[in-house]
Amino acid sequence: MKPGRGACAAALLALMLVAGTVPAARAATAEDLYKSALEARRVNDFDRAAQLLARARALAPKDADILLLLGQIQGFQQRYDLALDTLGQAQALAPDYADVRLAIARIRSYQGRYAEAAAEADAVLARDPGNAEALALKGRLALYQNRLDEAESAYRAARDAAPNLADPHVGLGDVAAARGQLDSAAAEYDLAEAREPGNADIAERRRRLAAGSTIDHPWRLDLSGGYSVYDGVARAPWREGGVSIGYRFSPATAVFGGVSFHSRFGEFSEQFEAGIFQRLADDIEGTLTATLAPGSEFLPRWSLAGGVTASIRAGDRQGFLGRTALTGDVRYQAYDGFDVLTLTPGFQQHLFAERLWLTFQLPFSRDRHGDWQVGWLVRGDWQATDRLRGFAGYSRALDTEISTTIETRTVFGGLGVDLDDQVGLTLTGEGEEQIDGPTRYGVTLGLTTRF
Repeated sequence: MKPGRGACAAALLALMLVAGTVPAARAATAEDLYKSALEARRVNDFDRAAQLLARARALAPKDADILLLLGQIQGFQQRYDLALDTLGQAQALAPDYADVRLAIARIRSYQGRYAEAAAEADAVLARDPGNAEALALKGRLALYQNRLDEAESAYRAARDAAPNLADPHVGLGDVAAARGQLDSAAAEYDLAEAREPGNADIAERRRRLAAGSTIDHPWRLDLSGGYSVYDGVARAPWREGGVSIGYRFSPATAVFGGVSFHSRFGEFSEQFEAGIFQRLADDIEGTLTATLAPGSEFLPRWSLAGGVTASIRAGDRQGFLGRTALTGDVRYQAYDGFDVLTLTPGFQQHLFAERLWLTFQLPFSRDRHGDWQVGWLVRGDWQATDRLRGFAGYSRALDTEISTTIETRTVFGGLGVDLDDQVGLTLTGEGEEQIDGPTRYGVTLGLTTRF
């Protein structure tokens, strides 16, 4: 044998001997993968957590804890049907496992199925009245439905049942934020973080508060453009457009402002608008809006309007008869040489798991001669899917957007589609007939983006 070959053979033999003495790397167990998935969940890395749990599930297909965490992760990924299927398998393995039942309730709450979610939480509380997580979930369900007093009470009960649990403090912070009490919200988030350091959800809430808002995408930008033509009279088409921007400080408070441009009757006007939305109580919210159109010949030179919506019946948000609300609006419009005052009481009823809501309004308008006229409006909105909605309506009322007061009949309808969670499009068409006058047909396209 040649010297070089002998050296190679000796090295190879030595390597084999050494390899035989080194133990092979230990394969990850289902428990190892589960613990790694918990860490990925803690930092909101849901994709990695799901991958780890899929491997753990293959190793331990009848481990209810693995199925529970996997179902929760699938819920966070908005794969709700898959999550319910996974959690159903966990429940079959452990029928009395309260955490599985609560996870199912949370998924149903994400779907807006609040009555079913509450039933699951109540079933847990029937066995264990002091279950802090079930009490906190009841608080979350009430918060989703804007029942803030009820939510606060449930979260306080959860906090008292488990003083070291972070979730009740997160919930109390969310309730405070929904009321616009940002300092109180920050204090509760501090208490939550002290109990669960490094939690990504709590850190995100604190970041929003530091930015002055508790909303994921607090800014809203709206762009619109419209075109109208007359039938039966020689008038130039109307061309209109506008841009507005709003900022939501919290679920309870938002401000907005914008400018719109109008070309009508051979004249051009711009109108500036500013307003505020404020939740006044758990079931009452109001708006205040002002407009200014200096020198306009067909728009009000200025106007001031206020509106209130009060929920008088919570209803069953998953049944046939949902929320019932009363509405009221007051609008004063000052035109060139006269003014118009309109008082509009109204009523709104939600139906079919809140997929359909009907609106009825009865405007009373004092025209330029001081006479009062009564009109009416009926409108229906249908949420066909989570991202597609349609609406249609009919009104008979006083037209106060040209420099005279004329009774009109209007048929309108449209579609709205959300392209994703931040961008939406709206298309509206209308036909407006003046009593003993011409008919105007118009179409408007709107774009909304949140950031």
